[in-house]
Amino acid sequence: MKLIHLHLLTLLLCFCFQHKASASRIEKGFEALEIYDYFKAKKNFEKSLKRIESPASFGLASIYLRKDNPFHSIDSAYYFILRSHASLGNVNEKQLEKLSVYGFSASSVLELRKSVATEFFKRAEKENTALAYQKFMDDHSWANEMELARYRRDSLAYQDAKSIGSSVAFEGYLDNYTGSVFSGLALEDYYLAKYQEITASQSLDSYLAFLACCPDNPYAPIAQDSVYSLSTRSKTLDEFVYFVENNAGNQNITDAWKKIYQLYMIDFTAQRLVQFKTDFPDYPFLNTLELEQELLNTSLFPFKQNGLYGFMDRMGVEKIATKFNQLGFFYEGLATAVNEERYGYVDKLGSVVIPFRFESASDFEGGRAIVQENGLYGVIDRIGNYILKPIYSDIQGLSSGLFLVAKDSLYGYIDKEGALKIPFQYSDAFTFSKGMAKVDIDGKQAFIDEQGNYIIKPCKSNISFFNDSLLIFEENQLFGLMRKNCSVAVPAIYEIIGELSSNRSLVALEDKVGYIDGTGKVVIEMNYQYFPNCSKRGTFRSSYALVMKGGKFGAINEQGKTVLGFNQTQIGMIKSLTAFSKGSLWGFKDLTGKVLINPAYDYAESFQSGIAIVEIAGKQGVIDSKGVFLLPVNYSEVSRLTNDLLLVSDGDLFGIYSNQGKEVVPVRYRRITQRIDEFFILMNDNDVHYFLISEKRILTPAHGNE
Repeated sequence: MKLIHLHLLTLLLCFCFQHKASASRIEKGFEALEIYDYFKAKKNFEKSLKRIESPASFGLASIYLRKDNPFHSIDSAYYFILRSHASLGNVNEKQLEKLSVYGFSASSVLELRKSVATEFFKRAEKENTALAYQKFMDDHSWANEMELARYRRDSLAYQDAKSIGSSVAFEGYLDNYTGSVFSGLALEDYYLAKYQEITASQSLDSYLAFLACCPDNPYAPIAQDSVYSLSTRSKTLDEFVYFVENNAGNQNITDAWKKIYQLYMIDFTAQRLVQFKTDFPDYPFLNTLELEQELLNTSLFPFKQNGLYGFMDRMGVEKIATKFNQLGFFYEGLATAVNEERYGYVDKLGSVVIPFRFESASDFEGGRAIVQENGLYGVIDRIGNYILKPIYSDIQGLSSGLFLVAKDSLYGYIDKEGALKIPFQYSDAFTFSKGMAKVDIDGKQAFIDEQGNYIIKPCKSNISFFNDSLLIFEENQLFGLMRKNCSVAVPAIYEIIGELSSNRSLVALEDKVGYIDGTGKVVIEMNYQYFPNCSKRGTFRSSYALVMKGGKFGAINEQGKTVLGFNQTQIGMIKSLTAFSKGSLWGFKDLTGKVLINPAYDYAESFQSGIAIVEIAGKQGVIDSKGVFLLPVNYSEVSRLTNDLLLVSDGDLFGIYSNQGKEVVPVRYRRITQRIDEFFILMNDNDVHYFLISEKRILTPAHGNE
């Protein structure tokens, strides 16, 4: 018996020794890896594989991935990172904590796996075939490049279909690549090819044959236009009469009837009108010859019913029947409307003021609207006359009374009367703001006034205002500050110059971060580490900034004094109650570092407006500063809409709650968006409702308010 006990004790001691030795080897492996001693690191990792597989495989994958050693092998890196990920669950928390100092963690395994996938993506890129990208997608479903690979696979296949150009080729693409981002284009190409194949002769009979064959093809309206044009070449009264008698269903019947009326009424007298009614009793617009009516100062809201849109008033009463495929909001008495994929404009009576002939259209502003025809842009007035013909590749809305217009790859500015005010001379340009606009010319950027005079001459590339007196400029991929006369105030020595806030701007160089003031003077030395997105997260907010030192996060004030110690591995935005993580859980501490709410959440956001969004087991809710739940963790997502309102989702549907957890809008809408500061648009597949913010009520059609 003593021998048995002794044997067991020996085995136990041996196991402990081996375990400690393995732990020691894995640490030595990581230490060797840090100093690029790949031979020693590889040896230690390989010896540790059986005992502590995941970190050892992680270390080997790291070695094989790197290109600065003789062991570089992407295939081996792939093999070992898969082993590391598969065995990650065997690593206990104590081991994870111990090895975290070497950069080993669940998240680092996932990141390394993505890095390995990136190298395989490069392989696929070299081959650049749909098959290569498909194999990459099959083997690396977690890759950052997954969507890009899918895009390129689909793109290559789409280009093959394009090179053939037949309707059969596009139909095959649509069948084989369901859900492709090019499906819309391929479908358009299919429709176009079908249209072109049948109507190749461009004869009246060919267009009629196409319409009989493919009535749902989006090119059917074009075929109808061709039938109309060919049937009425001479534009005589008899031709139009024959057209309306023999082309029932053609979208141009209305136009033909109007032309019949105009041609017949060449002698515009009451007697002629009476005779017209006698000769054409089927004329469909006899009752529409009435005086115009206007509705002023009445708010109308688009609503949806049976797939079509109309307008209702503020009490939900229908004012314009549902007859449009889409509607916008009224601006200057007119609203955009869509029928059969074409845009026009209606008034508050629902009358079509400007016909549906545009591919896209903007809201009216200053009596002008931007419209698109044949892929190009123009500007119309309130009755649809062109102020600027549709010959421009781009037009931006009015600012300072000027349109920004692009033509032949150059930009200029045209006023609302159609006069060219600033010539087409810029390779790029922006709309006016505060009386000036940024432009690109000869590879340099500048700022001009409304007459085209230089406020800032074109002396540097990539410039932007830092404050009222200084601008950020780029030179040799570094950034500096210059004065308005282009003299350099701070040389281009920084990799990042951030937003100026609280008279402090983050600057970064060679993984070091500090802060300058509004003059460019360094006021907080570059003693902090760079971390991802630090240009945004490290910006001063409410007199504090998030910084990193020694791999840990902390906070400083505007004088650079530490107000929150550097002992957080993860942290939220710096607030009076800041979210921080300890282990896998999140809690909250104040700016003195005192923990006020113990870590108890899987994730948390810092307090704002007296509440914080927290997450437990994949569900989110809201707590107050005492940790009391105002909104239980029952939602897949909670986000802030305003200081007082929250957007909540159960995964499929959305609703709105107050900060205090009171239901404002039930969770039953597919989409919720805000329209200025007046109301939220609440959308379902078949409904459009509104939450009127000032009145705190839901507006619905027909049934009034909720």
